[in-house]
Amino acid sequence: MEKTLEFLEKYTELAEGEIYPLELHGDSFFYMLDDWLEDSLPLGPHLPRDISVIRHSMTQALTENQNFQEIREDLRFQKMVTRLKKNEEEQ
Repeated sequence: MEKTLEFLEKYTELAEGEIYPLELHGDSFFYMLDDWLEDSLPLGPHLPRDISVIRHSMTQALTENQNFQEIREDLRFQKMVTRLKKNEEEQ
């Protein structure tokens, strides 16, 4: 259970971190991807779902996953859910 909570904490930190706006892009090695994405995909580098839907899905990954049934009452788990719900409200 402890390891599960540790990984969920990392997930929560990522979900509420500085990852927005989300979009597809290359990096320093795959720098040529940016032009290819822009030219090849109908939406370019933009995601096919609205950011509010993505944030809600990140919360659902914890709240609606039956694998976390036995830790739902754990205070740390509940705090993570609260943080993710707060993250949903941010724009």
